Amino acid sequence: PFFPPVLYGHVEGSVVSDNLVFTGRITAKDVGVDREKNIISGLSGTFDVTRNSFRTENIPVRIMSNDAVISAAAPENFMKDIAVNLKIAQLDLGGNAAAADNGEKKADGDAVDKPSPAEPALSIPALPLRLRGAVEIGRLKKNGYDLRGIEAAYECIGKKISIPRYRFSMLDAQITGSANIDLSASPLVETKLSIDDLKVQNISSLYKQAEGRIFGNARARLDLSFRPTDENPIDTVTGSCEFAVTSGKVANT
Repeated sequence: PFFPPVLYGHVEGSVVSDNLVFTGRITAKDVGVDREKNIISGLSGTFDVTRNSFRTENIPVRIMSNDAVISAAAPENFMKDIAVNLKIAQLDLGGNAAAADNGEKKADGDAVDKPSPAEPALSIPALPLRLRGAVEIGRLKKNGYDLRGIEAAYECIGKKISIPRYRFSMLDAQITGSANIDLSASPLVETKLSIDDLKVQNISSLYKQAEGRIFGNARARLDLSFRPTDENPIDTVTGSCEFAVTSGKVANT
């Protein structure tokens, strides 16, 4: 079927077809994706289709329980090519402080955290059309990490996602880059990124062990690939990194 089974909600309308050329009006109410994981929920809006094309703007929706707005258009044929732009003021994905904060050893007698069981391998169907657009996220928080001003362009075809450009700020540093994601049986992420204007002392907000010890201005260039669904993704990272620090200082060592 064209629509995957993870979709839910109510859709109604009237559409006429002439040799797979569709015209009509479709109204969606409380449509979502994956009710259990709450990936998308509360999408409601009306779509006017004219000879397989449509355009609709500023549709309210919730992404992982965070308010968002979607604008979508199919300039020629919605069965082959759809553009979707997503705007989110703040995306809070939960989690505790960054894992790097856990450098302090637990006292004797404290329970030791058991590793989470590995999640089952992904089984993602190939997208039957071209999906493209842009994503803007004012602020994203996850596990103590705080990313701001996220902007990215994307294109999805089949099981491959191309991100020709992205940018955001983190720890007051500016990060820009591009990425390719392959969602085949063994998903692979490849990315090139540049980090500029990083004040090294800001790293202490993630790594408490570095507080009051390192200072300076840094920049970096990275060319990396990794497998995000592996049991230990960090162990799969390969690539190269150039890192330079100016006006650097190490104290309290």
